[in-house]
Amino acid sequence: ADEQAMLKAQAEQKVEEERKRAEVAEEELRKLKAQMAALGSNNENS
Repeated sequence: ADEQAMLKAQAEQKVEEERKRAEVAEEELRKLKAQMAALGSNNENS
């Protein structure tokens, strides 16, 4: 039972790390889209 609890804790930690990584990736994507939108509007204005 003790080993099972340890494995469960490790699995939960992996899931948490993956979730954080996904959040960071989504934030980077948002920044990139915002930059591209800004570049697009700058090109139209000039």
